[in-house]
Amino acid sequence: MQSQQTLNRNHRQVNYIKSLFPMFLKGLEAQGYWRASLINSLGQHQIITHFNHVQTQMDQHTLRCLTRQTHIKLITDQWKYIESSINGNKQHLLIFDQKTEPCQHFKSLNETHSEQMETLTDYCSAFENKTPLIYKKPPVTQSLAKQSRPDDLDHQRAKIQHLDQIDSLLNKYQLDFDTFSERHTEKPQPMSIDAFTHLLSRIKLGENKVQVTSHHHAAVQSHQGRIINLLQLNNQLIIGDAGFKCQINLHSIKQVWHWQQQTAAGRIEQVMLVDYKGRLALSISRWL
Repeated sequence: MQSQQTLNRNHRQVNYIKSLFPMFLKGLEAQGYWRASLINSLGQHQIITHFNHVQTQMDQHTLRCLTRQTHIKLITDQWKYIESSINGNKQHLLIFDQKTEPCQHFKSLNETHSEQMETLTDYCSAFENKTPLIYKKPPVTQSLAKQSRPDDLDHQRAKIQHLDQIDSLLNKYQLDFDTFSERHTEKPQPMSIDAFTHLLSRIKLGENKVQVTSHHHAAVQSHQGRIINLLQLNNQLIIGDAGFKCQINLHSIKQVWHWQQQTAAGRIEQVMLVDYKGRLALSISRWL
């Protein structure tokens, strides 16, 4: 599903950033707040965040942007380029994956004509329309390429203290439930879309905090909060609160899985939405 911003980009001047993605993102620290939208096969997931805590992982291509309620993982070696533009006096960054499909959109929330906005515009201009660098990927070592054993998974699950940790494991092993739960009696169970929407209604009424995570091979984005807004319009389901909005196309869901599992910190309930290509697209997690 394309974002609305992609439909309007022919009406404004667009520049391109084609290299040095990790360096560029690190430089966005202290550049104000952004509305971040992850785009995948089910729809869009919008959150309000900033880049004040950007961590570069060991592979030098993966960056994590953390706040108290949000978590974004950006996998820059899966990107082809960034479209950089000014629209409505706001800085926009639209990221395209290697298949030239939009996967992530950032809109600056800096005040129009402010000094911070001018600084951000000048910073983005410094990276635009440069000749992309050509480099070789570092070889994958045997230790990194080695698949985890079931006892490794048990050890990782035993250390889970936060919801983003279980989402990271889920994203790492995707839908390999046989491996992920090989030593446990609890298995993911299929759930109908009606049962899924009813579960969200119960969570909303109970005012339980949840973590909503959108998954893409080039980015992962999550937000923790209560479901304040829950609206279904035909095949569109919209959930959110003051800090996030997730719009889901129900016709794009192939399968819904429901799972409860015990961790060292307590019991977790998860709902996982799978698209028609068999890819994990959205997960919703909460402590019971």
